[in-house]
Amino acid sequence: MDQAGPADRLTGGDALRDRALIYLLLNAHRGHDKLRPGVILSMDVEDSRYHGSHTTWKVKPKSALASATVLVTISRDASRAIDAYTGRTPAGTHEPPPGLGRVTNPTYNTHPSRGALFTGSVNRALGARLSTGKAVARSLQHVLATHEELAPYADRLSPDFIAATPPPTPPPTRTEPARGAPDPSVALSMG
Repeated sequence: MDQAGPADRLTGGDALRDRALIYLLLNAHRGHDKLRPGVILSMDVEDSRYHGSHTTWKVKPKSALASATVLVTISRDASRAIDAYTGRTPAGTHEPPPGLGRVTNPTYNTHPSRGALFTGSVNRALGARLSTGKAVARSLQHVLATHEELAPYADRLSPDFIAATPPPTPPPTRTEPARGAPDPSVALSMG
């Protein structure tokens, strides 16, 4: 990742998943499409397209027909976090790290290279699609608890708030440093 932050310092069995979720919530803060929790949870592994300099993902907009999809651009940081979580190799195959990456289960139609992108890793949902925003909220709360400046705001920062709040300044370019004090959602990725 280009910037170390609380999400990059996570440890444990769901660290790779939680890191990918956080980077997707911050996708708009990197100058890309805004992704709300419901859209993130509906993402499937096989719907990504790698174009060299960027990645697009076919997603179903909220409250749209089942057949309706749109292409969204995913930030390079989010794409790298997803690749680590799914175990995507340079050859394009998926070999999740045992015990750390995406959990698959044919019973729930989740396989290494297809099915729900974000899956559960405990109890009955082992390998099933994460189905509610509560899972995203738990991941976010876990990250916020590790950040000394954001921890006091943990009860007020929701995944929807992070995804919907625009950054205070335009995302920095490679030659232009960031200006102004970061808002809490930007600080989440910067640490």
